[in-house]
Amino acid sequence: MSPDLPWVMVWGHCLVRRLHANLEQGFHPQACSDFAPDCTAHVRLFNCGGCNVPKLWSYDLHVVSRSFPDIVIIEIATNDLSTENPSLVAFSIEVLVRFLHDRFSVKVICVFINKLRG
Repeated sequence: MSPDLPWVMVWGHCLVRRLHANLEQGFHPQACSDFAPDCTAHVRLFNCGGCNVPKLWSYDLHVVSRSFPDIVIIEIATNDLSTENPSLVAFSIEVLVRFLHDRFSVKVICVFINKLRG
């Protein structure tokens, strides 16, 4: 594994939990839990069950502060959108993204908002 490969953190709730479980169970012969990092990147999955943006700030920001990833993929907002105004959720996500970029020098941040049921 090359030390100059980027570190990728996939951070979120239900999708990340299911992805991790599927990878651990070997759902496909070519799938592995670390995404074969010797080829493209070092990948870490972090599940924060039932999380929303305020919980990320309060309880899960330590994950980023300990690993200093180059890329963060966040699956977020569906729990927020069930109780909060969408514009406030969007603003809180923007503040989180700016903080990750400014404080931890995360180079790329992707926010994935899972489809609401209903």
